[in-house]
Amino acid sequence: IAAMPYNNLDLENATHKTLGGNVTVNGSLTVGSGATLDGGSDLGSPNTLTITSSGDAVSFNGKFNAGTSTVAFTSTESTNVPAMPYYNLSLGNGPRILSSMGTTGIAGSLTSSSSNVTVTGSTVEFNGTSEQTVSAFTFNNLRINNRAGVTMNGDVTVNHQLVLGDGILTTNANQLHVTNPSSSAVSGGSATSYVEGALTWNMPSHSDGSDLSTIYLFPVGVSGQGYYPLSLSALTTDDNPEVSVLLKTGWVSMDGVDKILNGLYWGVAGNGDYNSGSVSLKNPDDFNVVVYYETEDGTPQSKGGSNVDGTMLRATAAGSGFY
Repeated sequence: IAAMPYNNLDLENATHKTLGGNVTVNGSLTVGSGATLDGGSDLGSPNTLTITSSGDAVSFNGKFNAGTSTVAFTSTESTNVPAMPYYNLSLGNGPRILSSMGTTGIAGSLTSSSSNVTVTGSTVEFNGTSEQTVSAFTFNNLRINNRAGVTMNGDVTVNHQLVLGDGILTTNANQLHVTNPSSSAVSGGSATSYVEGALTWNMPSHSDGSDLSTIYLFPVGVSGQGYYPLSLSALTTDDNPEVSVLLKTGWVSMDGVDKILNGLYWGVAGNGDYNSGSVSLKNPDDFNVVVYYETEDGTPQSKGGSNVDGTMLRATAAGSGFY
């Protein structure tokens, strides 16, 4: 496809076309069933496919091979963004509606200067093969599926579900906030996929501590140390509390305690509506007690604890503090 502006661009039947450079579509782009559009540019300068019109400007029922291309939506009017595999996706600064049908794959970057992006029902997956960054954004469902890792350079909110499939999600000093109070709102977590940094999660309102079966697993870890999740259950809460969990290293011994889990410790911070819960920690050594500190440099308090299936330690009635 020649590098030039088009009004409408239609690919139908078994057509297989490749962008020959930067292409602008001012009307509609249609890729019919059986047709394939290649973004090209793997060996040359990356191509950009610019969509300037609004509404249902793009109809994709065929196949898109993104290559290293950028798809840019530039209209200042409301525009529907189809779910398909992108390399770079630029949403521009107008109102955008991410499709709730299928997965919007991002192998490169997702950028948006718009404060009006509708994400209801949508799923975005970061699935590149080299390290990716994610800017400040609010997602409905967010999936991490990049063995090379994803790093946040702004605050990220997830309204429905965070799925850790493969690769480490590094928050740096930014906030990762899951607002859905369901225990299934965060899933995945393994030796190759966890959150490095603080994970904030809304807990259910008005829990009285009687629910022992619902477990909130915070899949946190530290590069070079490993995956050490913390779980909360039997919560006592007031109104819609937020709880943040962070795994850190370096604080090893205090007041006669020989060592705290090989120099790893968990910080748990809840707002005023989080009272307490049953805490379970992954146990990297043969410990049989949970040590709790109201502050990082405070007096340690033994919370007792019991081994759970040989890999976790559990203590009850513990609140915000350090473990």
